Amino acid sequence: MNLPFAPYIQILGKGSRGDQDMSQQEADQSNSIILNGQFEQTQFGAFLMLFRIKDENHSEMSGFSQACREPLKVPQDFPEVVLDWATYAGKRRQLSRFTLSALMHAMQVKLRDQIYDLNVQASKNIVSCALHGCGHGRDRSSGYLRS
Repeated sequence: MNLPFAPYIQILGKGSRGDQDMSQQEADQSNSIILNGQFEQTQFGAFLMLFRIKDENHSEMSGFSQACREPLKVPQDFPEVVLDWATYAGKRRQLSRFTLSALMHAMQVKLRDQIYDLNVQASKNIVSCALHGCGHGRDRSSGYLRS
């Protein structure tokens, strides 16, 4: 029986203190084997369980991503993809990194838009003062803002 997937299971499955990380190349090769269906079902199950125990690192994620991109037939005029977001949250009870990143980006965009709106309003007030005289300023007698 030919077991081309066995070396990758051995890398990950040396026990809680002997397990190793895969290199980017090993992760690329192992994922290519998975995508081509060249594995035994029990091997694939063991591989997934070992990753659930271990957690993946950046070189492994990069290799997995690379293996997924290789078989794709991307049109010449298609924009270059510069970011891959993993959607797996691991064994922890937390949101996926993709979800957290999207929420953080949305908050930054909202904050940026709020700052932009404040700048636009301030600019309108400055233009209004320049054109019509400064009606938006401090009342010299009371010290309160007038509108």
